[in-house]
Amino acid sequence: ENTLEGRFWRAPGYHGISVAQDLHRLELDPDVNEETWTLFLMGPKEKNWGFIDKDGTWIPHQIYLEERKNNSR
Repeated sequence: ENTLEGRFWRAPGYHGISVAQDLHRLELDPDVNEETWTLFLMGPKEKNWGFIDKDGTWIPHQIYLEERKNNSR
């Protein structure tokens, strides 16, 4: 898991709690060919989710996913 605080290994069975303001990115080991599951439980909605691009700009998920879809054609 990549966060603003650094890069952390999360072992199978790991569970953690994040709040809406926590930014993170999950990264899978390309040398491990195993199925991966993430269980996500959410509380009351606080804001829309999205992505941060390489320049550090926040992009709402609908725009990011649509641009990614259009660029893959």
